[in-house]
Amino acid sequence: MSNSILGNMKISDIRKINITCFYEQLQEKDISYGTVSYYHKLLSSVFNMAIDNELIRNNPTKRALEVVDGSHQKREALTRKQQDGLLSYLYKHDRDMYRKVAFLIGTMCRVSEFAGLTWDDIDMKNRIITIDHQLQYKKIGGENFDFHISSTKNTHTRRILMTDDVYDVLNELHKYFFILRKDYCVDGKKDFLFYSKSGKLLSITSFNYELKKAVEKYNETAEYKIDKISAHTLRHTGCTRDAEDGMDIKVLQYLIGHSNTQITNNVYNHVNEERAVSEVVNVAERRRNRA
Repeated sequence: MSNSILGNMKISDIRKINITCFYEQLQEKDISYGTVSYYHKLLSSVFNMAIDNELIRNNPTKRALEVVDGSHQKREALTRKQQDGLLSYLYKHDRDMYRKVAFLIGTMCRVSEFAGLTWDDIDMKNRIITIDHQLQYKKIGGENFDFHISSTKNTHTRRILMTDDVYDVLNELHKYFFILRKDYCVDGKKDFLFYSKSGKLLSITSFNYELKKAVEKYNETAEYKIDKISAHTLRHTGCTRDAEDGMDIKVLQYLIGHSNTQITNNVYNHVNEERAVSEVVNVAERRRNRA
């Protein structure tokens, strides 16, 4: 926790937004909801003690866990119908968010990796994306909060082949490079691919906020509504679609950036009724073909 967003903050300076950002960063590192809940209980006790000692007046952890994906239900991937409906809506009504959502589903990047991508990481000719760093909003030492570049979670470099959808997104972005680009430079990295709607660098919190607002608009007219969503949902969705289409689990582990296949299989490879029915039909068809 000492290296987290809360590590060097005075207890009197910590607000609810700092707590929720800390929880989101834990989930971005693939830490389970149960562990996040443990940290929540621990922090709540610490802040209650601070209140008792008249160091602070309010407990900033109050209701902070509610915004974390998984607080009321198991984290789930979007169904195919939800995915198609959302992407279709965003393509027509919010092209900026369409590019972000399509890219995250297609690459299964963590938000911090996605936010840190620059054009130096993109090989359009060979359709390769290199992921070897991430962009994090945090406090280092006694300095103020700011964006910093760090290595990926497992310090491994991944090279991901672009799907057609991801290639189209990047091709469109490249056409508008000189219009969309911003003059940000973070630890030597510049020419970032994606920015917030206000033109700033992306953090986990800012992206999740924009995503949830976009889904609220989508739900107003959607046939297949989406109850809860976060960047993790998109990562789950991309992994689940590839698993449904028969991708080898070791390849999936590499693409998503997990240290072992158990994490990939247990956390991100979701099974729902639609997938179960489809798989039973496919198995029956393969058996008939062997007969």
